[in-house]
Amino acid sequence: MRKAAAVVLVVVAVAAIAVALWFRSNGTCPFKRSAAQTQPAKADDAASDTATLKKLFASVARVEYTVQYDKGEAPRANGSARTLGPEMSLEQERPIEVCAFVVSPTRVISPDLMIHPRFIKKIEVRFGEQVLPAKIAAVAEDHEAVFIDTEKPLAGVKPLVFDAAAKGPYRVVEYDETSAEWYLISRGDSDTVLLNAKDKKRSIAEPGTLVITRSGTPVAVVMDRSLPLDDSWKGSPLNWKMYDDKKMQEQLDQCRKTTMNTVLRVSLSFRSPKKMPGQGGRFRGGDDEDGEKTERKVLGVLLDDRTVLVLAPLTPKITARLERVGVFSPEGKELPAKFEFSLKDYGGFVAKLDAPLAGGAPLSQHDVMDYLRQTLLSAEVRLQGEALVPYFMRSRIMGYSLGWKRMVYPDLAGRDENSFIFDTQGKLVAFPLSRRPKPGASERRYSGGIEATPVAHIKDVMKNLVASSDPGNVPLTQEQENRLAWLGVVMQSLDPELARVNNVSDLTHDGRSGALVAFVYPGSPAAKIGLKLGDVLLRIHVKDRPAPIELQVQEYAFSRQPFPWNRLDQVPDQYYDEIPTPWAPAEDNVTRALTDIGFGKDVEIEYFADGKLQRKTMPVEASPAHYVSAARQKNEALGLTVAEMTYEVRRYFHKETGDPGVICAKIEPGSKISVAGVKPYEVITHVNNRPIVTVKDFAEAVKGQSELRLDVVRMTRNRVVKIGMGGAASQPASGPTSRPNAPTTGAAEE
Repeated sequence: MRKAAAVVLVVVAVAAIAVALWFRSNGTCPFKRSAAQTQPAKADDAASDTATLKKLFASVARVEYTVQYDKGEAPRANGSARTLGPEMSLEQERPIEVCAFVVSPTRVISPDLMIHPRFIKKIEVRFGEQVLPAKIAAVAEDHEAVFIDTEKPLAGVKPLVFDAAAKGPYRVVEYDETSAEWYLISRGDSDTVLLNAKDKKRSIAEPGTLVITRSGTPVAVVMDRSLPLDDSWKGSPLNWKMYDDKKMQEQLDQCRKTTMNTVLRVSLSFRSPKKMPGQGGRFRGGDDEDGEKTERKVLGVLLDDRTVLVLAPLTPKITARLERVGVFSPEGKELPAKFEFSLKDYGGFVAKLDAPLAGGAPLSQHDVMDYLRQTLLSAEVRLQGEALVPYFMRSRIMGYSLGWKRMVYPDLAGRDENSFIFDTQGKLVAFPLSRRPKPGASERRYSGGIEATPVAHIKDVMKNLVASSDPGNVPLTQEQENRLAWLGVVMQSLDPELARVNNVSDLTHDGRSGALVAFVYPGSPAAKIGLKLGDVLLRIHVKDRPAPIELQVQEYAFSRQPFPWNRLDQVPDQYYDEIPTPWAPAEDNVTRALTDIGFGKDVEIEYFADGKLQRKTMPVEASPAHYVSAARQKNEALGLTVAEMTYEVRRYFHKETGDPGVICAKIEPGSKISVAGVKPYEVITHVNNRPIVTVKDFAEAVKGQSELRLDVVRMTRNRVVKIGMGGAASQPASGPTSRPNAPTTGAAEE
């Protein structure tokens, strides 16, 4: 073993020496440090550096950007230069200052701050005591730099003259503010080199610096965060490829035309959601408020003459209510479109236009990594009222990061969340698209996560629509809208003591996750795989989801305390719709996750039972009707809507299937039934001594009756309520009438 280790060390040492000799002999590192640089500085070296820097003061300046608010919006700077932020600049009432190097009597080169022109009040160049008005005259094509021209020559400047043939070792000079003053800072840079398997080599650099020889000869200006290892970085920046102001404006005008034919306004119409009990006012839960909207205005991308990618990250629960898609042409005409499919992995869906629409942008065929530091065009598109409001400016890719499934995402300067990125040929390079969370993920509201997604990702998606679509995220009929999957158990939350007693502390994070099975519905999926009372549910595993869904109990308002039945008589009838149900709703985080996974798909339930960890596979099944989806019947004359007893309601009231009873689901304020004293969630078991099992039974029993005798149950207390359906007064079953000509309530019967 020791002999092998020694051999490895020798090989590594030899390789290191070979690499060092190769760099030294080929001069491949632009900032290679000489032996002298590694020795303590001598007095004459310090004096030489000081003299060199004094000469350079005639060749450096500062660019000052005075920024402003636009339409109440604070300015943003998106470049890589280290400088004062725009908002701090406004707060401190002073301009943003950035270094500049003088390349002609009227021109300086400076890092590109990527500030949209609408936020720039004025630009000035400061040289010594001179402050001259200036403007951005040109933009470097593939460097993070701008060329700024003054309105007249700067007096006393000495433009830099670059010698690309000057030999190293080199030094780096920065012009920066420190301790409230601007200094020239000279240093030797490290020789850090990047090399990848494709033989792409770059040296780490510092943007906004000047490279000089030891004797002070300018070699290059560095505006990027890395340099190639050949000599292409050397020489005057005046030789760089650039877009002058006129050419850049032409590019932005062309980008405007392309954008207006590519990015479209889309109108989405939804059915009103069924209102869950207790959703109003003070009892409102934490559900997505956007889910209650019936109209949405969103952006869409015209991919071809009939295909629109709608950038709307709709959850399955919201997509279920989608009724109409309208796409607006650039002229503002609404064009009907049909929902095709939701993307499985991205926050959007595809719609097909009924008639073709000319326009759309050609999609870039280049690898997004080919665009590093090149000048790109950004269209920041916003929806304001009924109009698209675009803002256009230049952008650049500053770097890259690996994302989902090792896909490459660009790090873009000048990018807003709503930015569409085009190259200078008018081809779409990237656009804003969110990743779709997996079912059961915590980011239920799709907040954040909008990335500049390269079009190559979506091109691959469009090639295989079947594999890329989500069959469970589609519009549904009103009858199907509230369908739910179910596990078929009632769960009790764990705590450290329950976890310890059940020997699952290590499996449940000491009781912070997991759930104790408190009841199993006969015939449910849980019953079919053998789950029983006392088992501890741990996780749900889904085939295409790397992280399991941790089972946790959502505590309901009346899980740990009884419903205040005795206080219902004190609640004014205008607040009845705000009273939550006494029973826990069928929809919780588990049933919602199973529903989003999709009916018919197999999942694995991980649980602890009989002293061992177990897993069982079960298909996702639709639940029986639950309270929100239960059949309902409204009687206008009574002002009463009744709902059928569903599985979770029967369990709460200890009712068997077939037992008489319908639920008072909604009571109109001031109605006959309200005046009679009937309250929400009471059970009507009989009408005129006729047993009521379904809402159809109720409708038939009250039809044509001049007087109704209702048997009403409030938990374990029974009473009879008599209601006159005509103009004559009705007498109560017992006791005096509370008011003349009013429906009456009989005495309670135990």
